[in-house]
Amino acid sequence: MSSYAQRLNIAPTRTDLPKFKLHPDMSPGTLILLDPTHGIGAFDGVPANAGTIPNVVRDQAATLVGSTAANTDMVVDSARDSGSAMLFERSAKGGLHILPSQSAQTTNSNRFVIRPSTTMRTFLHGLVPSSSASAGKGLFISIWYKTTRANITSGFVSYSRSHLAQSTSSSTNYAYHLQASPIAADDLLGYEAVAHANANGSRIAFGVGRHWHGTKPGSGNAVMALYGLGNFDAWATTSNRNKGDGRVVYRIIVEDLAQTARADGTAEAEYAAALAVNTAAFDKAFASGGKFYGDTWTDPATFA
Repeated sequence: MSSYAQRLNIAPTRTDLPKFKLHPDMSPGTLILLDPTHGIGAFDGVPANAGTIPNVVRDQAATLVGSTAANTDMVVDSARDSGSAMLFERSAKGGLHILPSQSAQTTNSNRFVIRPSTTMRTFLHGLVPSSSASAGKGLFISIWYKTTRANITSGFVSYSRSHLAQSTSSSTNYAYHLQASPIAADDLLGYEAVAHANANGSRIAFGVGRHWHGTKPGSGNAVMALYGLGNFDAWATTSNRNKGDGRVVYRIIVEDLAQTARADGTAEAEYAAALAVNTAAFDKAFASGGKFYGDTWTDPATFA
């Protein structure tokens, strides 16, 4: 079958039309977008350890980081003592439900973590300056989730569910971490955690990365979790065994605020604009009739 292209020698009549976007919430600076309801981001079941989750913006990200599209997909890091130690499943609306047992874990290695690829982690690590003197514009990070069972308070050691940090001292040597409270205020463009009771959803959004806290390690020594539950990284401790919370994660987005181009280019304005887009999208997705409204999952009471 032959094919051909025809060039029309005419000028466009409109020059103010917006650019086509693969996802309505992406910007020119979007590096990572996990959205299992999107055609590019869809995946079957729960990926096994070392499996991948597609990056909706993989083609744009590949151009920004100077690599191939496949090298921008997310990687799963998971382990469990048995199927009764942690439940891995998809919710009815496609979210990833991770539910740790509160009785059946025999080691402190049970986890499910969504990580950026090595290529993406190295790139994100490079975006964070080593000191405040060379502060950059930073990163916008958003996570949509629903808590399905709270952690057991007694004896539970709070841990970070998302971080870019030095692996052995993550709470003091980091670009960001989410252990108990957010990162140091002097590096915080903004932080917003919202429990959305009426819509049965929660979100956390924050702007970070103006500079590294502590001594910035070489990229090979930095670890990053886009989102994780269980015992992992510097927070892998027996104190959390049989005490963890369960959550469904729906969407994760990471943007380079130096490239987002939604506002006037300053870090504060770009963060505010990214947050406004994120908030509007979240409200729509979890409101009545939204794509995640009324989601269901295994009743935690049946998984002790």
